[in-house]
Amino acid sequence: MAFLEPDHFSRSLFGMVVSPFLPGGFRLPSSKPFAPPARKPFRAEPHRPTMLITQGAYTAIMRDLASRTFQREQGGILLGPKDTPDLVTHYVKDEWGTGRTTSFTISPDHLNRIIDSVRPANMTCVGMVHSHPPGICQASHGDMQFLHRIFSNPKNGGGRFLFPIVCNGKLHPYVVDTSDVSRIVTADLLLV
Repeated sequence: MAFLEPDHFSRSLFGMVVSPFLPGGFRLPSSKPFAPPARKPFRAEPHRPTMLITQGAYTAIMRDLASRTFQREQGGILLGPKDTPDLVTHYVKDEWGTGRTTSFTISPDHLNRIIDSVRPANMTCVGMVHSHPPGICQASHGDMQFLHRIFSNPKNGGGRFLFPIVCNGKLHPYVVDTSDVSRIVTADLLLV
């Protein structure tokens, strides 16, 4: 089981600004100053979490983020049923986001409209997926800053958030403990 320690992130040169959503009226934020989280002791997980993705959503993710030679980071939101937060049924590319070779800035207004439009169908955003440059297949310092900024608000914590990274043509499944974003756990990927 792979756990990423905070020291790893402080050494990373690559960053990303993305934007998750959790049920309960959470809105995508604007840029805010970052204060690094206090270092927490390493804790082993009792079991490895499972990330469930439908074949259609997986194909859409891989077609968008892994089918071409890497030029810049890209990403989008993962949608699924509100009552099944580990299940991804749809991928929506953030076409208005800004990608660079080492970062991705989301378009919160555009993504919030999409999230609002799926609520009547009992759907929500269960995570974010984004691409990384070859060889950087885990969360970067910029990823950690973003996650901390989002989930430092107590109303947004207390659950899990799917945070897969596409790198080297492969989807690397990660799950974030929103009550302690320094804990990003490698998950088992199951296509359904």
